[in-house]
Amino acid sequence: MTINTMKKWFSIFLRGIPIGLSLTLPGVSGGTVALILGLYDRIILGIKTLNVKFLLPILLGSLIGIWAGSGFITFLLEQHHNITVSFLLGLVLFSTKVTLGEVKIYNLHSVLILLIFLVLGLFLWNYSVEEISGNSPSYIQLLIAGFVSSVAMILPGISGATLLIILGLYGGVLEAVKEFNFLVLFFYGLGALAGLFSFSWVLSYLLKNHRSLTMMSLTGLILASTRAVIPKKLGILEFLAFLLGALLILILSNDKFKKHVRKLTN
Repeated sequence: MTINTMKKWFSIFLRGIPIGLSLTLPGVSGGTVALILGLYDRIILGIKTLNVKFLLPILLGSLIGIWAGSGFITFLLEQHHNITVSFLLGLVLFSTKVTLGEVKIYNLHSVLILLIFLVLGLFLWNYSVEEISGNSPSYIQLLIAGFVSSVAMILPGISGATLLIILGLYGGVLEAVKEFNFLVLFFYGLGALAGLFSFSWVLSYLLKNHRSLTMMSLTGLILASTRAVIPKKLGILEFLAFLLGALLILILSNDKFKKHVRKLTN
């Protein structure tokens, strides 16, 4: 392995960490983070073509991110709920800058698509991050949870952590990650792999043939997902946390930053 190859491998590995971390954040989509980092299309193609050389460093980085985030996010949501949720709201809301930036055609049809998925998302997002269940899930539930949340890993706008809360499995899965419960992680991972390899084909086709409409639909889902991260009160600290989340997205989605990331990962 040459030095240049090692640098690229390490660069991809490092960008897998925030993707993994985002999977533990209610209201934040791993797919959105991958899109911001300029890795989204390559991940979808890598899953579709089984490009292990590219996927392995992302997987390793993501696992570290999930492990690091599981305990930290639970602590923040329990001890500093409103401030944390306000930060997440800034992240989620301003991530629409990324998806809208991918839209090439704006017309009545595309706007209707956005509105349809916004309404659909609002119907589905009937929960908040208030309640974190720590119940031990069954293996069947874990398979289902893994399959459902894997869609969130590759679909911008869908938060895997929020879906786990809806299924009542968020606390149980995070606890399993913290404690390295092998059986729980095995069944959850098995469901996730099944979802990844089946859904990536559909999404790859949509991005290639209907990119603008796909991105408009994702924007609608992202806007709807803000319902899961609305703080109960908004004070100075909450407002600053919101601005911090927004600023982080603006930095990560900056064209110069994205070009630098893509140069490192190509």
